[in-house]
Amino acid sequence: MREMRHDKENIAPSPVIPASAICSSSQKAIAKSNARAKEFKRLYRNERRKNQQSTVKDAKRVTMIRELKASLANALISAANSIRLVAQVREDDGAWSSHLTLEVSEHREQNDLLRKRARALKAQCNRHPAILKRAIRKARLCPCIVKLTRRGAYTPEARALTQIIVKAGCSQGQVGGVIQRIGKVLGIMIKNPMSRRTVSRAILEGGIAAKMQLGYEMSRTKSLTISADSTSHRKINYKARHIALQTPDYSKTSFAGWKGNLEDIRKSFESCPLRQRLGGKGFTIRLFASLLKEMSGDHANNEKLVGKLFEALKKEEVLTGLGEDALMELEQADLVDYLVSWNNKKIAEAGGIEAWNALSPQEQAKRDAAIAKELQISLGMKEYESLPCDKKRIINLFIWAGCCMHKDQNCFEAGNAAMMAYWGTSGHTSPVILANKHNTMLLCQILDPSKPDRPLSEAELTAMQASTCGGAKTTAIAGAILNNKDDKKGQGDTHVNHLTELLGKAIKRFPDTNNTRFGSIGLAGEFLVIHLQPTRTFIEGIKNRKKKPAWTNIELNLYNALHDIPTLSELAILVLYSQSVTRPYMCFVRGPGTEQTNLLDLGPFHRHVQFFIKTIIDDPDLILGSSATYTTATLDVIEWECPDAIAAVRALQLTLPHIRPLLVAFFAGSLTAWGRFSAEFAPGGSIDTATPQERQLAWMPSTNDANEGALGARRVYFRNKPRTSAHQYNALATYNRNETQDFMDALLVDEDHAHLRREARALDASHLEASRRKAQVDFDLRVEEMVRRKDAEKKRKAAEIFDRTSKVILVTTKAQITEKGMTVPLLDAQLDKLRQIGELEIPASKTARGKKADKQDLLKASFQRYTARVAAGLNQVANLSSEPQDSEVITSNWHDDEDEEFDNVEE
Repeated sequence: MREMRHDKENIAPSPVIPASAICSSSQKAIAKSNARAKEFKRLYRNERRKNQQSTVKDAKRVTMIRELKASLANALISAANSIRLVAQVREDDGAWSSHLTLEVSEHREQNDLLRKRARALKAQCNRHPAILKRAIRKARLCPCIVKLTRRGAYTPEARALTQIIVKAGCSQGQVGGVIQRIGKVLGIMIKNPMSRRTVSRAILEGGIAAKMQLGYEMSRTKSLTISADSTSHRKINYKARHIALQTPDYSKTSFAGWKGNLEDIRKSFESCPLRQRLGGKGFTIRLFASLLKEMSGDHANNEKLVGKLFEALKKEEVLTGLGEDALMELEQADLVDYLVSWNNKKIAEAGGIEAWNALSPQEQAKRDAAIAKELQISLGMKEYESLPCDKKRIINLFIWAGCCMHKDQNCFEAGNAAMMAYWGTSGHTSPVILANKHNTMLLCQILDPSKPDRPLSEAELTAMQASTCGGAKTTAIAGAILNNKDDKKGQGDTHVNHLTELLGKAIKRFPDTNNTRFGSIGLAGEFLVIHLQPTRTFIEGIKNRKKKPAWTNIELNLYNALHDIPTLSELAILVLYSQSVTRPYMCFVRGPGTEQTNLLDLGPFHRHVQFFIKTIIDDPDLILGSSATYTTATLDVIEWECPDAIAAVRALQLTLPHIRPLLVAFFAGSLTAWGRFSAEFAPGGSIDTATPQERQLAWMPSTNDANEGALGARRVYFRNKPRTSAHQYNALATYNRNETQDFMDALLVDEDHAHLRREARALDASHLEASRRKAQVDFDLRVEEMVRRKDAEKKRKAAEIFDRTSKVILVTTKAQITEKGMTVPLLDAQLDKLRQIGELEIPASKTARGKKADKQDLLKASFQRYTARVAAGLNQVANLSSEPQDSEVITSNWHDDEDEEFDNVEE
């Protein structure tokens, strides 16, 4: 019911009474009425509030009554149930009593049985000492029998044991017998010795597990870097490849080869039960490309090309991944429109729908794949452009850096080449020619003064080019004689014994230049200058110890070189550079404590190397001066590595008139090479602009020791076990190098080991070694055909040049060179003629000879050398042996075994 509001707005207005008519009594009556009205109003409000409260209380009482009635009903029901339960319990009381009586009787019987068992056990304990004594006596007479198999297969522990035994050098066929023999020594009889085939498959299982490990670890790392190197063994080229990444602690052609290895790793990891069990992201080539941050290796062009191919692969895979993600995010209508537009483009490129339908299914599939790839890359590029700059930098991060050991080796070789070139430019007498036996005979014919203008044959020209001289060649010859890599050749231990007795102290073997060890040229130079006179005496004694005293050609070459001042000058320079630059440099990048050195952090150090070399060029007295010490003459300002060698050079220095310009030439040539081989550290380059975090992501060791060591280890292994197949060795090497057993112990279970056994059986039955040999033969045949064609073309061009230059009449005076009619073609013809008759310093390429004025100067200098050579007669080969004598022929340069890297380095 609607309530009336009794405020003053709802009261009807009173009639207006004139003020004059109102009296005081009336005013009082009105005031009293108003007061009573207010009081009534107050009382009304109070009553209304009481009424409302009473209504609420009544409602609560009604609700409470209802609840009490419901509780009463429930209580009555519960009471009835209780009455029924009490009646039931009274009824079951008799049954429970009989049941309890039965259980008590059963417990009594059990107690009796336990008492009997206790008495029996007590009797057994009393008999135990006698039984134990009989068991010990029986064990001594009959050893324990142990089975290495479980459910017909050798246990993982047994297979891991075979890996350890094979790694220790045991032949695979002898592993089973070795295990049995060890067990016999320990008093254990092992039944069923492991066969050679089982050992072989256990090794393959380790290789497969190593691939699984690589896939697992690469799928969980933040970044990785790669490196590679190669060498040849028995005329076959082998590659070593390493991936550097941060791994968990459990025990805590080149590019195509890389892709093949990565695909093997992907298949091995994706197919294993471990991958299915762990879940998460797997390992793919795209994941590898996105994680790849850096590649290092030697400075050969093929390794740099591989780095560029990986950089392109990284970019392509990243853009493809971004494109696929963008496709997944498109709305259905937009996706249809987008695919239709690209499909129309594909058909248009084919020449229309009729031309498309005319294509074969294989060609259509090929074009579909290509257009899909192009579509993904196009979308990926749009996504890439929209990314923030910091994410773009991380995606683009890929750095190529060269091995520091190869940097020093290449710069050492460049310095040596510059030092050897000094003799031709200065006009001084060059070191004695150290030709092999065959080339010695040809050189004698070439330098016959009675035939000064006779053109050289191709064989004679080859002999001139192959015949070298100087300090580096001397160390190579000395290595072949004093410490030959073939134990049946050279002087062997007689040289060490001779010097030990002569000097009265133990002498180390001559440095291993015959095996082209890193740094062996500098070490050999130090050995020769320190022991110069004893070595001369030993070489002289070689001839006298023979039945018919005579030198072989190589022995005579070494004897002549050790008595030749220009050659000794070069040896002294090799020693000085090795002591001042090479040895300190190698200690910094490869010495103790440098295992965690990041190659990318060495930019300032390489700038310091170049600054130091330039300082020596500007002031050679820092090394050659009488007051020079290691504080001014060494890169690291540390004491000389071999003070005896420095002292020996000081003693020879007064007899070496050209040592100063030779030192400047060597350091200058080396400085040029350091600038070229340290180009990756140039200001503004990718390494220089990388942040510390980016350089840490692209971490790489300062040297390529991992690959060099792997290749050397392979050579040593196959020297002892030449019949091992390539895939067997690879499995064994990766298993041991990556500590795969720790990975297997930590993560693999029985189903993983069963998977490894299946995969190893399949791999063993796939005839990998036969396929590899066939592929090698096919490759050799292709190379042979290619070389044959190139050789035929080379001979054809050489014959044309020979015919052309044979008709050229050589100038007789320098004045003819600058005459008006001497055109550029005639200048080239004259230079070709001089090159054909022995002036090999003339560049073969016409463009390398420069312009007309340069060619005139070159022709003048070459003509002067030629006339001087003709006038000198045979003085350049006066020390060559003219008698045909038996010797080993030295045809290779001192650095040939390093895969001809110096011939392949990028200029």
